[in-house]
Amino acid sequence: MKTKTFIVGVREVHVQPVKVEAKDYEEAVRKIENGEGVCLEDRFSYSHTLDSEYWTDETED
Repeated sequence: MKTKTFIVGVREVHVQPVKVEAKDYEEAVRKIENGEGVCLEDRFSYSHTLDSEYWTDETED
């Protein structure tokens, strides 16, 4: 049987801290959702890999 080449998209979760000024946490979240704040690139970190049921399959013919 001939083998195929697969490209599998492994889904991972990362944490990107964002610094923003706000009155409370809820306002901070709203501001960040609206594009405000500064990403703290040096604190970007890996959290975990999702189960394989969430991965994608891009089979090449």
